[in-house]
Amino acid sequence: MMHNTFRLCLIFDLLIIVVWSQRGEGGGGGGRRGAGGAKECSVACKIAGYVALAIVLISFLITCIVWLMHLISRITRGKPKHKNTKFVNELSVINLNLKNYFPDGDWSSLYYQSYDWHRPYRLSLKFNHQTSTVSGQGTDEVGSYTICGVFSSENLCMGLTKRYKLGTGNPSENLGHSVVTIHLTWNQARDQFEGKWYVRTKKYHAENIFKLKFEGILYV
Repeated sequence: MMHNTFRLCLIFDLLIIVVWSQRGEGGGGGGRRGAGGAKECSVACKIAGYVALAIVLISFLITCIVWLMHLISRITRGKPKHKNTKFVNELSVINLNLKNYFPDGDWSSLYYQSYDWHRPYRLSLKFNHQTSTVSGQGTDEVGSYTICGVFSSENLCMGLTKRYKLGTGNPSENLGHSVVTIHLTWNQARDQFEGKWYVRTKKYHAENIFKLKFEGILYV
């Protein structure tokens, strides 16, 4: 849609420039006219032409800028700014109490995609507080997956990577990809982790809201 709009604006601007340039080259075949009247008309036409050309050039420049911004957005969409490790370590220290915000057990995930909220899905997570790493598994409408990542008890954030198991869930969406990156920070008011998910494949680039909430102790 954006490409078609850009092409139409570009064609329109070029047509205006061509018509204006041809108009400037015309003349010389008419009958006798007063020298003063012809000169005034010529000056007025030139001024009007320059104004129209300036408007067209400005319009063309704005169109190019908008298209460039759209192109940059498409290129960067679905790609997080930082790797998981850098993400969890870049924030300032905010955990000033001894509460464990990263307990092993059942968690629920809720994410927004394609203009709709996708219902909470259960997953199990285990946190290694010595290495600050997390692992787990779960299932959603795409398929079954495993999770690995890192977390920070000081900054209260997580950087996770999902790897879907090929042959499970929806075959049109489950490509066995491991490019689902999730960056989350603690929301004290809502008692849950919130952030964004990022997906970047050859056919699909996207990112949007992701929420993760602890539901209970994992019983083995």
